[in-house]
Amino acid sequence: MLSVNEMDHVNLNFILGAKKAGTTFLADMLNQHPEIQVPREKEPRIFMVPNPEEIDRLVRRHFDGSLRQICVDASVGYSVLAERRAGGQLSPVGNPLPIPTRIHARFPGAKLIFLLRDPIDRLYSDYVHDNRSKGDMPVFEDWVELHPEAILRSRYNIQIRRYLEYFDLSQFMFVSFQTLVTEPLLTARQVSTFLGVRDTDFCFDIAANKNEGVVLNEAGALIASILGSKRMDDAISAVRATFPAFLKDALKAKLSYKPAKPVDLPREKYARLFRADMEDVHELTGLEFLI
Repeated sequence: MLSVNEMDHVNLNFILGAKKAGTTFLADMLNQHPEIQVPREKEPRIFMVPNPEEIDRLVRRHFDGSLRQICVDASVGYSVLAERRAGGQLSPVGNPLPIPTRIHARFPGAKLIFLLRDPIDRLYSDYVHDNRSKGDMPVFEDWVELHPEAILRSRYNIQIRRYLEYFDLSQFMFVSFQTLVTEPLLTARQVSTFLGVRDTDFCFDIAANKNEGVVLNEAGALIASILGSKRMDDAISAVRATFPAFLKDALKAKLSYKPAKPVDLPREKYARLFRADMEDVHELTGLEFLI
């Protein structure tokens, strides 16, 4: 564990972005680089603790002071928006914990990698992920009505602007999910260069696990019901971290299936909802999403 004095030399940076936007895939690839350290617990949520006095202790715990000098925290909770209902309308507010303020107070020079995905595709992937252990899938639109927080996760412009109140735009790198999955090696090298590695030609293993959206079949759902959701998630994480690819693929085939995206997904309905947000995202980041 790092000493108190060593804390002043921690070079901590952040992967931000909503759930199902590729944060796990990118963090796993970056962790292959000998100059980069991602903690074993990919989402340590250090800056989400109720007591801010715990932050330094958690940084020392999760970053062990090895020769990996560039540290990366990939907690998606740092960009989550809370919700507030006024007059029956849902409106986003910042996370009740002042996370950007806390990060800036401790690491004002941090670099922020923000992952963005087509907001409707991300919403659908969120739906698949939430229902992956439930067997029968509910109707997509019904699920969205019951989970308004999923809409807020796709409102990237509000998330980005919260951080821009404290960090300069030059400290951000914006990465498209589509670019990440189609050009993972190039993306990993660009991000690691942005973070300041010396070896910019490191050969990343692009076969590293992608956090793909699958749904458990009857056998998988039975195991999940016995273990419970937390232990099931822990088991899946352990398999991803330790099993060779052929065994992971075999288990996935036995216990799950990947649902097809429905052809009748009401894209225009949700496009109207997100269009103004994504125009703002384009102005902020230069990235364009045709929704």
